[in-house]
Amino acid sequence: GKTYEIVAKLMRDQGLQGDPKEFIPGYYKEVNTVTTLRLKPVSPEVAAYIRSKKLAVRLKMLLEVKKDNRRKGRLVLQGFRAPAWWKVGPTDSPVVATSALRALIFRRDRVNGQHEILSQFDFDVAFLQADQFGEDERVKHVTYRPHPGYPEEIYELTGPLYGSDDAPMRFFNTVAPWLIVMGFTQGKNDPCMFVNDTTGITVALHVDDGLVRGTPVAQAEFYADLAKRFKYKPPTYLTETQALTYVGFTIREYRDSEGVQMRSIDCQQDTAKLVELAGLAVPDMRQVKCPIDARWLRNSV
Repeated sequence: GKTYEIVAKLMRDQGLQGDPKEFIPGYYKEVNTVTTLRLKPVSPEVAAYIRSKKLAVRLKMLLEVKKDNRRKGRLVLQGFRAPAWWKVGPTDSPVVATSALRALIFRRDRVNGQHEILSQFDFDVAFLQADQFGEDERVKHVTYRPHPGYPEEIYELTGPLYGSDDAPMRFFNTVAPWLIVMGFTQGKNDPCMFVNDTTGITVALHVDDGLVRGTPVAQAEFYADLAKRFKYKPPTYLTETQALTYVGFTIREYRDSEGVQMRSIDCQQDTAKLVELAGLAVPDMRQVKCPIDARWLRNSV
């Protein structure tokens, strides 16, 4: 039907191969999610005025094949078309420092006898979960045409979208205060590190990616609380058979020949992909492994 035709045209425009039917569920899901969470219909009179004054910023549907071969759609705002007054304060979210990540991964357990584990989670449609625009902000309008030749629709935008210049910062300013209310203390030298001295949970944030350390019981309670406010994908837990992938880093846990627990962190997978995409030939590249010995961790401060 019409949706198949729209998706097929989008695929041709974006140079994607395959059956359009594979993208239709992701297309529908994205349109319905954005419409429900961010778009408010306007009256025909308001729509006519917005069109005549060219006050609406365009939305565009992007189709994408994810690393796990899922087909999804992303309805994004063409932020480069937005007027300057759309931006309120800083636009870029802070991200956790690599040094802070290393400290989180390799430090010893905070309480002797209580084994802490690592887990990783992703916020689902993160920017759509950011707080809506404040009542004191000017009203913003967007326009969406599924494809040239189809009717144009005008909406009031009620909150940030992917593509909005300040969406990352608005999302951070939604999550950080919530963590503080839940008993976490925000780092002063790294604002993306949060520690709860009562539960022992530590959370590192890189926009919509979270790395969590704490006991299994404390982590279960944290994720239960998180689910009451945010939607997120099921967390992945670090084990000797399950590595974690976090913002380009691969975190592994294993035992050496003496049975001592070891952890390592590297960018091998993404670096290999970069080398491949860049067409570089490096047959003599030397690989170096730098694990942290758990015996050192137990004796460190």
